Amino acid sequence: MFDGLGIVAYQTAVLFLLMFFGIGVRKFAVFDASSIKRVADYVLVVITPCLIITSFQRPFDRAALVGVCWSFAAAVFTHLAGMLLSRVAVRERDEQRRSAMRFATVFSNAGYMGIPLLYAVLGTEGVFYGSIYVVVFHLLCWTYGVWEIRGGFKGEGVVKVLVNPGLVGIAIGLPFFLFSVQLPSVVAQPVKMTGDLYTPLAMLVLGYYLAGAKMAPALARGGTYAVLALRHAVIPAVLIAALALIPCVDAKVAVAAVIPAAAPVGASVTVFSARYGKDADYPTALVAISTLLSVVTMPVVVSAAMYLFGLSGVAGETGKAIVLVSDDGGRAIVDAYGGRLTSWKQKVGGEVFAMAWPYSQCRRGEQIHGGLPMYWPWFIFEGPEGCKIHGVTGYADWKVKECSRSRVVMELDDSEETRAAWPHKFHAELEYVLSDGKLHAEFRVTNTDDEPYQCTEGFHPYFRVGDVRKCSISGTDGLRYFCKAEAEKGNRRTWQGDLPCGAPYEKGAGYGFEEKSPEGRHDHALTDMVLGRRIEVTYEGNAKIAVWNSGDGFEKKLGPTTDPDFARHFVCLEGATFYRDRAYVLKPGETHVLKATMAVRKI
Repeated sequence: MFDGLGIVAYQTAVLFLLMFFGIGVRKFAVFDASSIKRVADYVLVVITPCLIITSFQRPFDRAALVGVCWSFAAAVFTHLAGMLLSRVAVRERDEQRRSAMRFATVFSNAGYMGIPLLYAVLGTEGVFYGSIYVVVFHLLCWTYGVWEIRGGFKGEGVVKVLVNPGLVGIAIGLPFFLFSVQLPSVVAQPVKMTGDLYTPLAMLVLGYYLAGAKMAPALARGGTYAVLALRHAVIPAVLIAALALIPCVDAKVAVAAVIPAAAPVGASVTVFSARYGKDADYPTALVAISTLLSVVTMPVVVSAAMYLFGLSGVAGETGKAIVLVSDDGGRAIVDAYGGRLTSWKQKVGGEVFAMAWPYSQCRRGEQIHGGLPMYWPWFIFEGPEGCKIHGVTGYADWKVKECSRSRVVMELDDSEETRAAWPHKFHAELEYVLSDGKLHAEFRVTNTDDEPYQCTEGFHPYFRVGDVRKCSISGTDGLRYFCKAEAEKGNRRTWQGDLPCGAPYEKGAGYGFEEKSPEGRHDHALTDMVLGRRIEVTYEGNAKIAVWNSGDGFEKKLGPTTDPDFARHFVCLEGATFYRDRAYVLKPGETHVLKATMAVRKI
């Protein structure tokens, strides 16, 4: 929970610091009221649809469509709950203020605060789901909201209900999603760049209005505190409780629904009050107080939701965690930098992988020891002279192509950075899936160059063990092998029985085994007597396996670690193709696939 709290608190603090530019704009008279209104109109009418359209630029995914339906249901539920609770709890005697209080309870600042935080915490996928909340907001704001402020509804605003920026953005973007149509880059890029202006300009407008608010009179009214309690705590809690009762709702969909529901009082209460000739001073002060309070409440509420729904990180942006959750309680964390799976926790046996030091402390560009990395187009030191160990994929920024509750697909194309190390073109995809108590990993690479090239590769899992000297690996019987420490002696013999993991630990080196056939399934199992579990591993598409441990003195050999005995607490069982005598040739247009399936059993 504290990881999520830090992420949301950081993003909320950034938004509030941006507001100070708006405060400065007002204090130094850079803009007057008419100028800031034009900026606000531009944000609403132009930038909002662009941001929504960009979020819908994704291949069609049935799971995402289901997520949209759940987002709509959650938004309707949240607003209906607010209407009911405001009727029960808000009892202000003054009619105008009572109407403003009830309006403020129901309608959050889903646009100016919700969307920027959705974008910061969940990326474009968050905006994709959160935009549905904004549409429901507009539909109800121009119907129930008008009725509440005016004391009746005479039909005004029907056109605005049907033609509002949120609905226009979805009307344009939804067909692109449903039919998997991508805008031409010459169009998509300006639309995206315009959408990226949303957060700074929205915070500028909000800061401008906050600077003119008179909060003291509003704080003297008891009804103010009822509104704040409902808006910041009760309504989000009711939504979280309702979503928690529906296990089939995707974690990101749930959190994307909670963020706008936990946003402060919307500025629309001031706009509507002024529009219909009501007192606007109190609503403005209420918006200001609520906005300032949200710097504390939003991180707490949103991080609690992330924790409860198993979403402790952020999806879709390099250097942030993509959290996968399976129906059986399994949980994995994948990082888009390097495409590395950094954690996989099962109900049986707990954490599966070891990390030499916390992933949050790892630095870009350096080799990271731990988790489940995928290395290509060379393994160990088989690349061009002067290049880093283990290829380019482990040091690259992967792009999230598809992501659902229990599955993520990332893609990587050659770039100037990769071609500086390896001068060939390619398109690679890396997929992780949690299903039926198992972890499925699949690496797919296509030669997009005009000439063939040789490759070596490997999944390089660092399995956590209780004591490497009390572990063994099966599936090695009858395989030809060599020991890295003795490779120069031409030591290639046939192994008999299981491999005791103490052997590579004592030698501080790896054992390489040649699979009997590069095709087909290769089944192995790591038995850990200390932790009382067996990790079953199946590789497909690999020519060899490697069993490696650094031996004592890990820090001297490979770098710092938070565990002085780290070498005794991990072993690598790698499904790989390495050494040039077993390298495969990938011809132009050809695709190669390497698969790994892992499961944990009690013993």
